[in-house]
Amino acid sequence: MKLTIFNGSPRGEGSNTKVFLEHFLNGFTQTPGNSFEAHYLKDTAEHSRFAGIFNQAEAVMLAFPLYTDAMPGIVKAFIEELRPRIAAVESQPKRVLFLVQSGFPEAIQIEAVEQYLIKLARRLCCECAGIIVKGGGEGIQLMPAHVTRKIFGQFYSLGEIFGQNRTLDVQLLKKIRGMKRFPAWMLPGVYLMKLTGLMDFFWNAKLKENNAFDLRFDRPYAPETMKDS
Repeated sequence: MKLTIFNGSPRGEGSNTKVFLEHFLNGFTQTPGNSFEAHYLKDTAEHSRFAGIFNQAEAVMLAFPLYTDAMPGIVKAFIEELRPRIAAVESQPKRVLFLVQSGFPEAIQIEAVEQYLIKLARRLCCECAGIIVKGGGEGIQLMPAHVTRKIFGQFYSLGEIFGQNRTLDVQLLKKIRGMKRFPAWMLPGVYLMKLTGLMDFFWNAKLKENNAFDLRFDRPYAPETMKDS
């Protein structure tokens, strides 16, 4: 099997999404005859060509980070590029699987886009081979090996089994998904981090870096704002 990867992270080859994919693909290619090719959706000028590759691929994996409960704009743009070609693939259904990783630890953050992806596969006349959900992905590249060994091993095993059986192991998917919500005993610590500003430290630094800190509470699409404009 040849698996065609579309990495939808704006960070491209330096993304956390690529890190998770690498371990999955290392397992996948353990089976003789399996191979893959990867494309990066941040190259928006190539979207039309990528759409053609999607249509001709034997099997596809679309991977991206969660951006405010949805997907990055470049992923949505790529999906829109596929629309005119739906009829062309109706007679050639293919298998498509998804990887959605998020900086948020709680898997519930990804559930809305997960349902969308199931519908997307159906609209593209593809068989949905499964959705890999992974929370807490932000900073994974900075974590020491003893912290990441378990999760990377799970991704490797998931890819290895998929390479052998063409299916995603349900038990491994559950382990990778992790907690749906913070358990009650963790909430006091979460609230403390919020009150002390530790929870917002990283994102506030990014806002300042991009001269957007003073705009963080803006609501450009609020009804009252739209009336003024």
